[in-house]
Amino acid sequence: MKAVTWQKDSHGLFDYEISLLTVEKHVIMQEQKVYRLGQEVTTHLPESEQKESQQYLTAVEEQDHKFFIKPSRYDENEKFLIVNSLKNSQGEQKGYIMEAGDIIKLGRMEYVILETKNKDNLVNQANSKMLKEYFEQKSGLV
Repeated sequence: MKAVTWQKDSHGLFDYEISLLTVEKHVIMQEQKVYRLGQEVTTHLPESEQKESQQYLTAVEEQDHKFFIKPSRYDENEKFLIVNSLKNSQGEQKGYIMEAGDIIKLGRMEYVILETKNKDNLVNQANSKMLKEYFEQKSGLV
């Protein structure tokens, strides 16, 4: 696992031009929880206790001898996928297929995909429960 952090507070936006990055690599051999304390990213066994000063980031789970980052869409620590960093096995730029309910963040603005259409013009709408939770969280009602 490769963890890249930076010091400057940039409103949750990654600054691609910054040179003061901390890059850490962690070898994951079993399920782990991932935490951050300042610039340091650490991994711990799932049953270990979180220290008060640590910020929980995500969990790495194992399925069929493969490791996956555990999705947690409604976690207090929002997770974002940086599409610019997605590469296929040959190292070429790869895209992301958007789905209804996905959130696109452009700068400091967030946009929610309410519906999508496939090539047959079939409409897929976002789950109303998920949208309600998202807007309540953003408005501070939760």
